[in-house]
Amino acid sequence: MANSTWLVVGSGFTGASVARVLAERGFRVRVVERRSHIAGNAFDEYTPAGVFLHRYGPHLFHTSSPRVIDFVTRFAVWRPYLHHVTGQSGDLRYPLPPNFLLLDHLLGERSKSVQQLLVSSYGDGARVPLHVLESHESDDVRSAAQAIRRIVFTPYTRKMWGEHADNLLSSAQARVPVVIGYQEGYFTDSFQALPTDGYTAFFRRLLDHPRIAAETDREISLSDLPKTQPVLFTGALDQLLGFRHGALPYRSIRFRLEATRRRLTPSATVNYNDERPQTRITDMAFTVAADPSSTIWVEETPEEFLSGKNEALYPVPVARWRELHNTYVALLKDVHPNIIVAGRMAKYQYVDMDQACASALRIAADA
Repeated sequence: MANSTWLVVGSGFTGASVARVLAERGFRVRVVERRSHIAGNAFDEYTPAGVFLHRYGPHLFHTSSPRVIDFVTRFAVWRPYLHHVTGQSGDLRYPLPPNFLLLDHLLGERSKSVQQLLVSSYGDGARVPLHVLESHESDDVRSAAQAIRRIVFTPYTRKMWGEHADNLLSSAQARVPVVIGYQEGYFTDSFQALPTDGYTAFFRRLLDHPRIAAETDREISLSDLPKTQPVLFTGALDQLLGFRHGALPYRSIRFRLEATRRRLTPSATVNYNDERPQTRITDMAFTVAADPSSTIWVEETPEEFLSGKNEALYPVPVARWRELHNTYVALLKDVHPNIIVAGRMAKYQYVDMDQACASALRIAADA
């Protein structure tokens, strides 16, 4: 079987990682990418000022998996990078994930008693999903959680997903928890880093193998998928299957870039948790080790995905759409039983880069 050829559709973290491991196991792999570049949404490039511009918004690699760390460090030198995010609601600024600093502002003198309840319930430094706090036995804790939701989550959710927060799957709501303490920092993983020469260079090394043939600007239809060889598909299933049961919704982002010599804030990213249409702005100077003479601000405004107008970047984490996606998964098994689906688009769920890599390693190991 090791002399057979795999078709891998998509060159993001999932597709490129699968391709590399398969090639090292003796398979030949053909990688096709519909975009004009490899690396999927992690694609980055140097600007004339020497700043890594993450074309599809900031991508910060973090993991606690020794297996994933061993794999990614084979293909890049990584520099430590601890991501910090500031939330802004009107004139109010606070760390994200929200912590006791925000409670102090919202509750005033009542903050200390609520903090004591939270520490006794969950432990100092714990990260607790907001919906868990909203079901706490204490009226004061539930009231504080509801205040955090109004300030931090409700406006952002409505802009980002076009949905009320109550409609989101619990897994999506839990992505930004509440910190039980004054600790700051967006991630807690043991390995938090950026590739020193960028993600695109990292992906080039992943695909640089004599048994891998990669091509870009190549759109794949269902009829192009061979029935006699294994296929890994990382794209949108509704499009692949001709929208037979209707289109799945995706969210896109409109990026506005501003080159400037000014730094934005002490943190790399500011999330706008208020009524302005933008969701966040990132100072790309934080993505380089040296302090550049200028930077680029990337401002993001979510919008509905419209085919031919923008990129489908995020599946909408709502139960009814997950159910429709499951219908497409079942249909695909009937029309093409030899296909494996993986990655954010094909799975119709948010997947961090390290999760995509770990999934890819499992798929390739089982081939």
